[in-house]
Amino acid sequence: MSENKSHIDAKINRLYSDKMLGKEAIQDLESWLDNDSEREELLLYFSEKWEAVKTSDVKEANQTKRLFITSTWWNLQFYKNLAAILLLPLIGALLFVIINKKVADTQLMTVRTELGDRAHFFLPDGTEVHMNALSTLSYNLSYGVNQRNVQVTGEVYFDVFKNPSLPFVVSSDSITVEALGTQFMVRNYLDEPFVRSSLLEGKIKVESTDEGMVLVPGESVEYNKAASVLTKKRFDLGMGLAWTNGSLIFKDDTMEDVCRKIEHWYGVDVICNMADFKGKTFSLRLRKEETLYNLLAIMGEVLQLNYRMNDDKLIITKKRINN
Repeated sequence: MSENKSHIDAKINRLYSDKMLGKEAIQDLESWLDNDSEREELLLYFSEKWEAVKTSDVKEANQTKRLFITSTWWNLQFYKNLAAILLLPLIGALLFVIINKKVADTQLMTVRTELGDRAHFFLPDGTEVHMNALSTLSYNLSYGVNQRNVQVTGEVYFDVFKNPSLPFVVSSDSITVEALGTQFMVRNYLDEPFVRSSLLEGKIKVESTDEGMVLVPGESVEYNKAASVLTKKRFDLGMGLAWTNGSLIFKDDTMEDVCRKIEHWYGVDVICNMADFKGKTFSLRLRKEETLYNLLAIMGEVLQLNYRMNDDKLIITKKRINN
């Protein structure tokens, strides 16, 4: 095996000498990997590299509590192994090409947050992602090779790594959002009547089946799911980014909006007769990690309501005034 290992080492060192895998290097590597015996040797080579590094400390990914990652092909142990292997930059680059070659585009990686959770991580190309509660983000395992397409539900913020040759495309319901290098958000909760895309920096193009719009910073587009219509609006940058920094903002919110935000933020089910609070609105900015009970105490005074917890359910009722 020593001769084979020397052969693989030479191939890897030559590819790595260019500091990055260019088009010719990738074609050379793909041709090399087409040979079954070469692939078997390479897998054995990686196995030995893994044995050499598996005792190294591997930092856990920066993510919020209960971040659920599911895959149709790989399991969690594979990612732990891969994380250690990726400590070797070259092998990481090679694996990126191998993955693209061996994994079909239909095989998805999905990141999911539950009620009360948020997540922060980076996609393989370096794009930064913040996910609000009850959200999902999915992408093909070949992401970053010949496309950068993702699908989302819930609320997701992107700081896109600039790559003019590969536009970043988000699909959500019946709209697509395309960007090259920019900061924007997409919001599409299944229980809300709209899909919204809001731009913080750069430029994005938002398209539905029938029309399209280009946004500049401070603008957002809402897609009405029932009417299939796009509407452009102004966008409050401070409010839009608040949740990514751990702040919860209510601004002239109806009781329905208030209850939805409480459910998402604190992970509780809210039971409330909305008719009791018809016409009432609520405004408040909460500091990071403010407790639910502090929020309810303020709401109780402002909106004249009573509240009680029953297991994981929050029951809100209108305060009755005694004559």
